Parts: sequence; structure tokens; C-alpha cells
Amino acid sequence: MLWLVGLLVIVGACGAWFYWGPLPAVGRAPIVLALGPEETWEGITPTQRIGLLLLLKDHLEVINGQTVVEEPNLAGPPEIASSRVVLSGRRMGDSLSLDLRVLGAGAKEERWTTPLLPPTASFENCLVRLHTKLDPDLPILPKTPAVFWDLTEATGYRIDQDPAPGVKLAQTIVNREPTCGGGWATLAVLSYWQLYREAAAGNTESFSRCEGLFRKAFALIPHYPRAVDDFAGFKTDVGSPREALDACFAALRRYPKVAHLHSALAYPARISGLLEGATRALRARDALLGSHRFERDTVENTHLYLGDWDHFERMLGPGSETTNEPSRDFYRGYIKLAKGRPDLARPYFVRAQRLQGSWIQFETLAHIFEQALSDNREGALKTLRQFKLDRTRLRVPDGEFTFKLAEAFAFLGDYEEATETAVRANAQGFGCTRWYQESPFLAQVPRQARWNALMQHLRERQQLMEQTFPANRFGR
Repeated sequence: MLWLVGLLVIVGACGAWFYWGPLPAVGRAPIVLALGPEETWEGITPTQRIGLLLLLKDHLEVINGQTVVEEPNLAGPPEIASSRVVLSGRRMGDSLSLDLRVLGAGAKEERWTTPLLPPTASFENCLVRLHTKLDPDLPILPKTPAVFWDLTEATGYRIDQDPAPGVKLAQTIVNREPTCGGGWATLAVLSYWQLYREAAAGNTESFSRCEGLFRKAFALIPHYPRAVDDFAGFKTDVGSPREALDACFAALRRYPKVAHLHSALAYPARISGLLEGATRALRARDALLGSHRFERDTVENTHLYLGDWDHFERMLGPGSETTNEPSRDFYRGYIKLAKGRPDLARPYFVRAQRLQGSWIQFETLAHIFEQALSDNREGALKTLRQFKLDRTRLRVPDGEFTFKLAEAFAFLGDYEEATETAVRANAQGFGCTRWYQESPFLAQVPRQARWNALMQHLRERQQLMEQTFPANRFGR
């Protein structure tokens, strides 16, 4: 009988190796994560698909500290050996079956499909195939199947959507399962987006509540990368880039290979005028897998402020007549205008307004430039002044965006209003001295006493930031 026991031990060990050990097509190498085409999904909404992908990414980052990049964010094929993982799925009732297609570097494609199971169990089986095991001390997912589906829906919201329904849904998630870290992170992120969009929501109570939601997520899952990313944006947009930088540095000490944390670090750096630091952060990000375009529909302005406009424009891409990208279409028009090509700029400003209400800030600013380029200067000024007034009620004012309003005033020839708005952008935390000096839109603004005082203040503040956050802290 001893030989039988020995055989069972060997078989069990081999089974465990197959279950947990290295698989031919995927290991701890960087992962490029993509959603399967429409026909590979059944019973799962497009928003839930994005949520599933982000929650899968969360686990690989939080538990493994792994480099995971969503495929659309890459500027080209990966430059580092990596695995490509394509996610699909099927829902029946509350049960979930997930399908993984994995192509490792130099390996044939492999495919695994989990059986229809309660969604957390199916998710766990999927993670096993990617060398990851759910950690009860890092509770990203809820326990209840119905709440799981609510979490995928709320997490899948895009930044160009109205976040209000997602906020309501995420609030019910944490009410029902208060130990669900993923629920708190999603609620915090969507609450930030809501504050960013809605002037009516901008009061002291909502601001404090939003910060508290992030803190709750971090209490459950310290340095939660997805939450840190948006927390850095939140603190930067309310004029506290030091807190944003500190949060990113702390998270990167724990998760140095999580690519988007380097992007998150670059944002408060560039806002503070630390362009060398921001460049090093982006270089560190790209060293993990290859050149990135952007993260989650945002735009990286570091290259713009450095004067590398051709690179900035390449990263934007040409866009599509059918794809809704209001922020990127705005910047596609903006960079053409900066280069002195208003004839090429106007179509992009029109395109940025294709779906009204998706990303109001960029839609409205695109409309203002379109009016100006259509010989309607007075109409453009009227719209711009009302837009500026509306934004004064925001608790998340975003000084970088306010600076865009200053550029618009200058483009329309109102130099006094341009100067006043630039001063306001500085008060809201936008401190990139180089761009105040070199923006082509502000080139004609008279360098008078108020402007010179602003430049002096910017230089002094930037010098203090450079002393606290020297470039070598951001990477090589």
C-alpha cells in the first residue's frame, strides 16, 4: 500500500504543479489585457465587460504586483516579452463562465474556459490560470453574486460617461458589503468624476466625503493601484499636488511594476512644472512593456509642455469619424491650432461635440474654438465667459483645465481676461512655468506687471517643488 500512497502523492504534486505552477503561455511576465470581440460575449453588458477586465487587472496588480496594460493603451506591439490575454465570458442568471485566450512570448495560443459557477468562484478559477490566488486579506470582490454583477457594472463606467448612476450603484454595493475594497475604490473614483463634472455637486461636504471614500478603500487594500491613480488626479485637481506625489511614490514602493502608477505620478509632476520628473516617470512606465499612448481615455500633456508637439500628436493618433473621443478630439484640434493650422483644427473641434453630454468640459471648450473658427468671436466669448462662471462652483476646479480657458480668452483677443484666468489657474494648482511662458496661445498677452508677478510666483513655487521632489526620485 505504501507504493499507492507514494503514487497518490506524486500525482497530487503534479496536479498542484499543473494548477498552480508555471503554464506554457503565461507566468509572471507582463500581461497585455484585451476584451474579446462582441460575438465571444453572452449576457454581459459592454460596461460589465470593462468592469470584469479592470477587476481582473486589479487582482494581478494587487496580489502579484504585475505589469498589466490594457491593449488599447499601447502605442504599438509590446517591446518587452509578455503574454497577451483576451477575456470573454457568458452569464446565465447570476452564474459566470469566463474564457481566456492566452498567447505567451514564443508560445502557441492556449485557451481555458471556466464552467458556469457563482461569479466569484469562476473569477477565482480564471485567476488560477494566471498564477494568482484570491487573498482574503485583500478583499477586492464582494461575496454575493448579485453584488458582484453590480460591481462589474459600476467599475466599467468610462470617464466620458455621466457617473451619477454609477455612484448610486456603487453606494448600494458598499452598503450591502462594507468590506468590499473594490466597491469602495469604484465609489471613490466615480464620486471624483462626479465632482469634476457637476458644479451643483461642488460643496465642502461632497469634497470631504470623496476623500473619505478613497481613504476607506486604502484602509481595506493599502496602496490599491486603481484607487491611487484617481486619488492622485483628485488631489492634483484640487490644488494639492504634493499629496498626490506622496501617494504615488508610496504606492510605487510597493508596486514598482504597475505601469499606470508611473503615469499617475507624471500627472502631478507636470502640473507642478516638474517636467524632467514627469518625463522620467513616463520613461519608467514605458520600460515595463513599451510605449504607451494614454491611460483610460486621458491625454498625457508632458510632451506638449516640453515642446515635443510631433510626438504629442502621434500619441493622439488620427481618431475616427465614428469613435467618440471628446478629450482626444479636442486635443487633436488644439495641437493643429497651436501649429498654426486652423483649417485642419476645426473638424476635430466639431467631432469632439459628436455626442452631447459625454464629456462636457471638452465638448464646451471645443464648441468655443469652433465658434471662433467660424467667425463668431462674440458668440465664442459669451459662451466662454458663461463656462468660466459655471466652473467657479466646482470643488474640483482642475487648474490645468482652467489654463485652457486662459488660452481660449487669449485666442479670442481678450488679453485682460486671459491674464486673470491664468492667475486663477495658478491659484488652483497649475504651476507649469514653462507652459505659461511658451504656450503659443498666450504669446500676444502683454507681459505687464500682473503677468510678471505671476511668473515670479510660479518660479518660486516650482523651485520649492524641485527641492522637495528632485528629478532623480522619478527614475533614470
